[in-house]
Amino acid sequence: MKTVTLISDWKLKDPYVAMFKAKLASMLPGAQQYDITHAIDLFNIEQTAFILKNSYKAFPAHTLHIILTDAPMANNVFPVLVEYDKHYFLGEDNGIFSMMFDNPEQLRACQYHPTIDNSGYVDKLLEMARWLFTDQLQDHTSPYSSFKLSLKRTALYEPQLNKITGRVAYIDAVCNAVTDIPVSMFEEVRNGRPFVATLPSSPYLRITKCYEHYNKTEKEAFLVYNQLGYVEIAMYRSNVAVLADIKVDDTVEIIFG
Repeated sequence: MKTVTLISDWKLKDPYVAMFKAKLASMLPGAQQYDITHAIDLFNIEQTAFILKNSYKAFPAHTLHIILTDAPMANNVFPVLVEYDKHYFLGEDNGIFSMMFDNPEQLRACQYHPTIDNSGYVDKLLEMARWLFTDQLQDHTSPYSSFKLSLKRTALYEPQLNKITGRVAYIDAVCNAVTDIPVSMFEEVRNGRPFVATLPSSPYLRITKCYEHYNKTEKEAFLVYNQLGYVEIAMYRSNVAVLADIKVDDTVEIIFG
């Protein structure tokens, strides 16, 4: 069974996602297609990397993940296919691969051969998807290792201050603020201690409660563990990001007692 996922900043107002999926269905009859999201903030490859890096394992081995965020609509850009952890990732090397993976120079990767034709970028993506599932990659691609390096931002624990500093990675569909603070880091540092979570950009917001699941009886903002394995700022059935004016990239500080 061929499995393909799509992630993009294309939104759903226009027909382009459906058109791409229709072309993909023609190229790969019978392939299972899944939309990870098409609501990435425009041109935000860092947000794309965060979501894809933390969701691809939900899919079966040998799934192809097509990255369409900030896709160049030009015929002189050549897609790159990366193999990692028994999954395949296909898109432009605009820095996203170095954001997603440690030691990108050690990845197994290939690039669409630039001398083949003058087709557009989207058509090149579709061709590479077909070549992958029909064992033709070696005939039409070249080995690739010169990955573009991009800054990889991660949450930081400062033991001398008993503080974790992270950021808001994205705002989800119900206006909760997903941080880049891993649940594993939060639990290890917390170790049963009280805490106060604040955002310098929202000085009136002070969070002192955390739950493993959404708590419908809690009236104030709280931290919750989301399905991606990260700490999320939430209010049950309320738009906390709107109410507290939380934005993507806002700093999040958690101090432990």
